[in-house]
Amino acid sequence: MTSTFTPGLVAVLAALTIFLTLYAIYAPVQKSRKNIEDEVMGEQEVATPTDSLGKYAKPLINNFLPQLPVKNLSPQNKTKLQDFLIKAGNPWRLTPEEFVGIEIVFSAIGFFIGLIVAVFNGIPAVPPLLLIIIATLMGTAIPYSTYNSKRIARTNEIQKQLPEALDLLVVTLTAGQPFESALNQVVPQLPEGLLKDELTRVNMQMRAGTSLEKALKNFTKEIDSEEVDSFVKAIIQAQRLGSDITETLQHQATFVRDNHEARVQKMIAKLSTTMFIPLAGTMLPAFLIIFLAPSLTSLGSML
Repeated sequence: MTSTFTPGLVAVLAALTIFLTLYAIYAPVQKSRKNIEDEVMGEQEVATPTDSLGKYAKPLINNFLPQLPVKNLSPQNKTKLQDFLIKAGNPWRLTPEEFVGIEIVFSAIGFFIGLIVAVFNGIPAVPPLLLIIIATLMGTAIPYSTYNSKRIARTNEIQKQLPEALDLLVVTLTAGQPFESALNQVVPQLPEGLLKDELTRVNMQMRAGTSLEKALKNFTKEIDSEEVDSFVKAIIQAQRLGSDITETLQHQATFVRDNHEARVQKMIAKLSTTMFIPLAGTMLPAFLIIFLAPSLTSLGSML
């Protein structure tokens, strides 16, 4: 294959990839198979994707891969993916099969981008084969990294808001209210955010006839947080044993607040190490100039 033919072939492949991608995004969605989003979203309302990337990822998978080669996922892998998608809030509204399909599509896109850059010597210092592999892996990692960042953001938001909610519950329970009634009164007073939305869902489930224990367990499935798991387990145990929930919540509020302060202190302790890298990169050249300038000046005068 001649050097003049290779760029032309790559250009044709790139144009074909762009055409197929644009077709998959903007063509009407083909509903050729049963929508199984309810299985992943549980009792949440099925809605459109909640971020800009997801608005393109959803039609991409529905049109470009209508018959997924990964539709026969093992039950164990499917359950793990379902839990991961739910805890991340499922911003792209994908089923486990669609999530794996999206990874395949993004890996293919990364492969072609790496191939194009390698053919046109975009990064001479990197071998072409290594460049293609890196681009493919980066494309494959985009869906997971996007969802994982959403999961971490949801966890952090819940952990920040939970101590205040527990304090309000303690005050309401001290007035003699049962836990279900106290939760119903406290939720509207919480600031707008993820915790208020999730506890509102808990109240709605209980009004619909779901038991408190089941509604709280559904709550733990939505959030990947040790504090939430501990809070729910303590409430369920107190309900089963008939013990005082007020004292339990006071201990939980202290536990959650101490954990949050420990995380903040840990982040503060890492700042010195984190700031060293950019400071070294910006200050080292200045120090070199300061220390070497007199020697270079003397050397220049001698010459």
